[in-house]
Formats: sequence, C-alpha cells, structure tokens
Amino acid sequence: MKKVKLVLPVVTALALGFTGYRLYDQKMQKDTEHKYETAAAEYISDKYGFSVDTEYQNEHDDCIALYSGYEDRDFLIYKDTTTGKWYDSYQYRDVKNALEERLNSEFPDCTIKDIFMYGNVTSFCLTLDKDSIFDGDNLDEIMANASTYVSIYGTDTDFLSSPLLSQHEKWNVKGKFISFDSTEHMEEYLKMLSNEPDNTMFAPYIQQDVTIDKDGIHSNSYNINEGNGFKYCYQGEQDISANECDAEELFTKVYGTPAFESDRAKRAESLLSKAYTFSGKDNGDIYVYYPLSDIEDTNDFTVAWYALVNGLPEHNEYTSEYMREYPNSACMIFDDNIIFKLPAGESQSFFIQAAS
Repeated sequence: MKKVKLVLPVVTALALGFTGYRLYDQKMQKDTEHKYETAAAEYISDKYGFSVDTEYQNEHDDCIALYSGYEDRDFLIYKDTTTGKWYDSYQYRDVKNALEERLNSEFPDCTIKDIFMYGNVTSFCLTLDKDSIFDGDNLDEIMANASTYVSIYGTDTDFLSSPLLSQHEKWNVKGKFISFDSTEHMEEYLKMLSNEPDNTMFAPYIQQDVTIDKDGIHSNSYNINEGNGFKYCYQGEQDISANECDAEELFTKVYGTPAFESDRAKRAESLLSKAYTFSGKDNGDIYVYYPLSDIEDTNDFTVAWYALVNGLPEHNEYTSEYMREYPNSACMIFDDNIIFKLPAGESQSFFIQAAS
C-alpha cells in the first residue's frame, strides 16, 4: 500500500508536466502562426497598397502557406523558408485571362480547353514575388518566369507555324495541340476528353497532333494503311499487312470447338465480315477503322478478336450496344466507322458477326 501512495504522486506529476508542455507547445505554434500572418499582411500591403486579413494554412517542403482574400478574389501567400522570399497568387486570374485573350487572338477558330500556369514556390498555381507585378503589358516577362500548360483543339490549323509554338522556350510553354479535319470530328473528340481518349482511335480524322514537353516539340504522326476495304493504323516502321484468314479456325480460337455440326453452320451464317489477320511479329497495338456501311446489320453486331500477347492467347468481343453507349480507347463507333484496338503481340485477328 505504501508503494501505491508513492507511485500516484509521481504519475500525477508526470501527467501535469506533459499537459503543461503540450499547452506551451500549442501557444508557441499559435505565436508562430500569428507572426507569419502579420508578416504576410505587411507583404501584401507593401506590394499592392491594400490591407488584408491572412490565415495560416500549413508548412510543407520549406514553404509556409497562408490564405487571404480581397474584394471578390481569394488568393494564397507563400514564404520560401530557404530564401526568406514572399510570393502570392493575387494576380493569377489577371495573368491567366491575359494569356487566354492572346490565345483566342492567335487561334480564333480553336477551342482552348486548358490554361494552367504555375511556378516559383508551388505547382498549385502561378505565384509572383514582391518585385513581379503584372501591369497588363508585361505578359511575356511574366510567362518567361513561370511554367504554362495549354491544350488547344482546332480544324485546319497549322499549330507548328504559330508564334506560340515558335517561342515556346522563351515563354516556357508545354501542352497539347490537335487539328482535326472537321468541326464535327473535333467536337466528338472533345466529348470524350474526360475519358482520356487514345488519339490513335481518331487518327484518320487528325491533321496535326503536336505535343510540347520538357524535351521540346513533338509532331506525332500516324502510320495509316488501307487494304481489304478498311483502314488500320499502327506504330513502328515494320510493314504490317491485313490478310484474309480462315474464319472457322479463328472462330475456334475465340469461342472454342463447336459441340455440334449445326453450331458450325450457325457460326458461318452469323459472319458479317470476312476474317482477317495481321502479319508481323512483336507488333504494337493495331487500330482498325472498319466501315459500318460494309456490314448488313449495322444496329446489332459484335466484333471478336484474337491475339497472342506475350506468347499467350487472348481474345475478347465488343458488342455494338457497348460501343455506342460506352465509347472508349478500346472500341467505339465514330463517323460511320467501327473503330477498335487489337492489343500488341502477334497473330492479331478479327471478324465481325451478328450479335447472338
């Protein structure tokens, strides 16, 4: 019992000491946050000449972040703890609007989908230091000290000869630029943007596909071939041809050996196209653009394919209902074409049949 009496005061003292330390630590944190809030407000007042309230947010990767607002605009203030310099995003909207105006002027008939500017202490948005103020006429100077990403889509547009691309290094611009052969095709592509479409699915309708990344400008070309009444596209320099193949053999690879002879006859009757296979080994993905008008039943059909992928047989099928309802980077119906992708490998083959 005496030992218990001795232990209890010790435990109580330790608990009180820990509580006191925690309260002290919280007070120190509050004092630090208040110091940064005061300094941030002074920075904004010195730079822009108006007063704001600031709210400490967090500290991450040698950067103090604070939130503020003025009139109808919310913005962020940052302090780089390694250099001691302050930055803010107050003028991000103004700079972005000026860039958008320039792009609309340079590409008047195009659709601008993305404009994102960032730099200095964060990749979240564009921030400017105390000595950098956008005055409406110094957009080039602001862009040269920031990073910019844009995506622009048009028709009959030569992006490669545009001032934006010719000066992309000076303005530190990266992005994606695609020109289509018609507004209709461009608009259908844009409807699928949220699904991140594979551009090769649209290759026959693309006139120019340009990307700018850290390594410079890349003009992406598509190896489109035509044979047996349909188009197909693949990457690489190898010569790949489409050839007719034995439909019954391909049926068996996809669906297995028929149990009855009558089933074999039904398979033959269900064909809406001939069976085709592609030459070559170690092929990349092959994209097929098959005319919808070349099959009898354009409303209810199935594309079946087979391929050896890494030496192993794979097969699948896409129904017309699925392709119409869920167009994606593997299959879709577009501009009166049945478009589908055969996976990389060899012995890539397909046929189209009436839906069962």
